[in-house]
Amino acid sequence: MNHTARVGGAIALAAIAVYLCRRAGVGFFVNLDKAVYQSIIMAGLVGACIVAVDLIIAIGKGMQWISRKLSARMAQGAERRNERRLALKNMAVLTPPFALALRYLKSQGLKRFPADADNPLLFQMRQAFLLTTDDPNLTPYSTQTYYVVPDYVWNAIDVYVKDLPPPPLAPWIKLPNPQGWMGR
Repeated sequence: MNHTARVGGAIALAAIAVYLCRRAGVGFFVNLDKAVYQSIIMAGLVGACIVAVDLIIAIGKGMQWISRKLSARMAQGAERRNERRLALKNMAVLTPPFALALRYLKSQGLKRFPADADNPLLFQMRQAFLLTTDDPNLTPYSTQTYYVVPDYVWNAIDVYVKDLPPPPLAPWIKLPNPQGWMGR
């Protein structure tokens, strides 16, 4: 409520108090000059109108805020539904590395796991909506992050890769070259 509405509200309350005291027969207010009494009542009505206008403006702003929040929530829901649709569409045409990675995760029961933030396979799986990141501190310079398999992908893994044997190691882990640095 702005300053004008506060003053208007105080004047309106004072006018109501004067009106009620006069109706109750309080001596000072009963003997109040008629012109002064009418001026107080009119000032109270103007103050009440100012409060009403300010209240309508505040309600309008509140409705705008609710509308913005609701539309943002609806947009997020539409985005999640679209990601789910695309992920399930991508599950139908899994590449062999994606299939091996998902089969490994399901066989190990790893729905959330840490890995290198710059891993190309996991990055591509994120782009295909098969994985998400669960790390509020993830920056472009992070070396490690947490990946999560969304529920809809987790539940569909067995449908698409149930016949594939689980790999012994995570397909995204790069093992050191046993022949040395230069590959000799």
